[in-house]
Amino acid sequence: MLYRKIFFVVIIPVFCFGIWDVDTHNVNNWEIPITNYARFGAFGMWIPESTLFVGAGLLFGAISSADTLVSCSFFSGGETEYGPGLKNQNHDNPIVRIFSYPGDWPPPVDTFPMAPQIPLTRQEFWCCYNDCDSTLHIPQDGKPIGIEVYQTSFADTLTPIKDVIYIRYQIKNCTTSVISNAIITMLWLQTSMTWNGLVLNKWFYISPNDSFLIEDLGYCYDDSSAMGILFIKTPDDIGCSAYKVFPYTHIPIRDRERYLTMAGYNYATGIYDPYDSLDFAEWCYMSSGSFSLAPGETKELVIALIAAPYIGYDTLPLAIVARNAKQFYLDSLSTVIKECNNSLPGDKNLILRVLPNPFRSNLTINFQIPDNEAVIKIYDVKGRLIKHWGSELIRGLDKIVWDGTNDSGHELSPGVYFVGLAGRGHLSIRKIIKLSR
Repeated sequence: MLYRKIFFVVIIPVFCFGIWDVDTHNVNNWEIPITNYARFGAFGMWIPESTLFVGAGLLFGAISSADTLVSCSFFSGGETEYGPGLKNQNHDNPIVRIFSYPGDWPPPVDTFPMAPQIPLTRQEFWCCYNDCDSTLHIPQDGKPIGIEVYQTSFADTLTPIKDVIYIRYQIKNCTTSVISNAIITMLWLQTSMTWNGLVLNKWFYISPNDSFLIEDLGYCYDDSSAMGILFIKTPDDIGCSAYKVFPYTHIPIRDRERYLTMAGYNYATGIYDPYDSLDFAEWCYMSSGSFSLAPGETKELVIALIAAPYIGYDTLPLAIVARNAKQFYLDSLSTVIKECNNSLPGDKNLILRVLPNPFRSNLTINFQIPDNEAVIKIYDVKGRLIKHWGSELIRGLDKIVWDGTNDSGHELSPGVYFVGLAGRGHLSIRKIIKLSR
């Protein structure tokens, strides 16, 4: 394929004085850099077609009193208005970084109580950042809105999602006032591709008996491949409320212009036109809003970065990847995330070890509890309870051996499961993998 001219390079912020971290998802068909300052994908690649992904980033806009504010992660000079860490953490603190699995996982729960502790896929990154440092905002134009963002990204080698990178954004209001008229946007630089498209509430048909709906998929393509950003979950289930595209020479450069664009307006004319005519484009604003955030409230945006071959103007291969990405997230990842979020924090007095892991026939579950009132449960990836040992069965023991069957004695299929040890109001969980015998 032929690459079109790239107008500028964005790798790290020009004011890089702290732990401005970058790690790369590289276990499946993507190589995608992830940062802890609200950008991702800078000169990443979809490997099967050597297709360049130039970069994307998070924008968050709101109207506060008389001010129209947008915290932007993607400026042509390399700047970002987000700083690594939580609101009151120094950007140069070594603890403020990307935590990776496998690697230095999990993030320390005493410092980051909101961070996930259980890896759900083959490769995961977690980090946090905020827009609360006024020195990072463009002078005479912007100022902090007052949000923290907790970001988890996922990649796996499973066939249905081998062309998928997931990013889950949790946006928290760190102020004492309601954030009103909030809009969240993915700003996407598309200069490596020729054309631009949008799939909005469209049915696709593989056969008369196999059809599916794709709701919110922005994409760009050339003569051999297509890549897209799929909205899987949006605040208040709003979906994609605006999709605006620009050549490089006409991008909005002030907060008011950015916010109007995010809200679906032509910023130059003031006319409401949320979905642009699709043609050649270099910049894309894909937005969801508006919504409000109460003090201390958190809302989510979940996206999937996807890619597929593109031959003969056929979007069906990309749509199939989008369907698989959303189905896997909703059926597997989101269910386990919900279960983990509803769990109580871990207790150092609860010790849980499993071996061998992965296992084929028997798994030894070693445990230590401060008293005899504890239970052990095993869940599948959809959060369903499949095996249970009550306190009366494990009282006085320090290990049990599981033969890979459910409570009915039927052998379980190979796959990912979770062992949980609960006692004294706390919970410890381990991810396990069952192989074929």
